[in-house]
Amino acid sequence: MSDIVTREIEFTTDIGEARGFVAMPAAAADAGPSGAGEDGDFPGVLLIHEWWGINDHVKDLAQRFAREGYVTLAPDLYDGKSTADREEAAKLMAGLRPESAVAVMVAALEALDQEYSVSRIGVVGFCMGGSMALLVGCHSNRMSAIIPFYGDHPPEEELARVHAPILFIGAEDDPWITRDRIADLKAILERRHKTFEIVVPAGTQHAFFNDTRPDAHNAEAAREMWEKVKGFLRQELVEKRHQPAGVNPTWPADRVQ
Repeated sequence: MSDIVTREIEFTTDIGEARGFVAMPAAAADAGPSGAGEDGDFPGVLLIHEWWGINDHVKDLAQRFAREGYVTLAPDLYDGKSTADREEAAKLMAGLRPESAVAVMVAALEALDQEYSVSRIGVVGFCMGGSMALLVGCHSNRMSAIIPFYGDHPPEEELARVHAPILFIGAEDDPWITRDRIADLKAILERRHKTFEIVVPAGTQHAFFNDTRPDAHNAEAAREMWEKVKGFLRQELVEKRHQPAGVNPTWPADRVQ
């Protein structure tokens, strides 16, 4: 019997039906939505895909998180579309409206609660998904950890609403999320008194964590950052599992989920 279970799911959002890929410990699947304990026995991870869409790499990552004990949901922001072509990926990303992405991600958080009764939730995203991980942190207070890999950040007035601690992982040589852009994020988070850590591994470029990209992958840095991510999630989701996610005091009451 496998130690994890995977499945495709559908869930309802404010803009219609959405889909996603779930990977979870087998024990979480056995427990079901009402059997996970009063506070939820399993933490959750919301995994946001790169500009390619939901592909085998994303599914592999979801399963890696599941093997670490997390109920992991990768919402499909492209509604079933994916590609391995760079030009097509750019078109898909350009056609993604931020408000639509937020609606799907917030609904995915609700699905983790309703279907799997998770305890605390962390959001992890890569590339475009890294940008989206920061963005959804501005639109829901359900997260207890935010981990963007080489993603861009929203405007300061939106970042002011983030309450969860952030582990931002950048790349040393990145023509998109440059060192200046990372410095800008750092300055904003400091001004807004947020809890954060920024790590930029030496000798890395954009997408260095993606082991299906031999042109960009840095195996050593990816291994180190995987350990960093696991430690951060363990600290924020597992060791603090009986603590509420908390509410940002600056959060508008009508936007608290």
